[in-house]
Amino acid sequence: MSTKNPTFKVSPHLEHIDARYRKMAQYLLAVHCSHNNISLVKLAEKVGINKRQVSRLFRGGTSYRSGQLYCQQLINALPWAPVSEETIDDSVIVWNYLLETLQGHSVEIGHNGSLTVDGQAYHKGGSADV
Repeated sequence: MSTKNPTFKVSPHLEHIDARYRKMAQYLLAVHCSHNNISLVKLAEKVGINKRQVSRLFRGGTSYRSGQLYCQQLINALPWAPVSEETIDDSVIVWNYLLETLQGHSVEIGHNGSLTVDGQAYHKGGSADV
């Protein structure tokens, strides 16, 4: 892992995350990969969540209560908040459809919104310091 462009290296399906808040985490990953100006790390800093906790969240290393709280805080920090449950549901449907099309491929999600499939970058997020 490069120090210049670290990756979360998580399964984008997030099957290891508690199902009670998985949908919110999937929404956050979808936002992270689709908006150049949105950084989960910057959002976390804004609401006082340590960036290591963000990494643990997406690896399934937090408790249900902490994971749900972190997801809610990050979603509420988005520039277009409040976000409706319907918006989250619709976005997760699209996110899961994307993942179905990538089934069997190696997918990496970068800290700056980059999405790499089988070693090839398909979406390059904001600058490396975002």
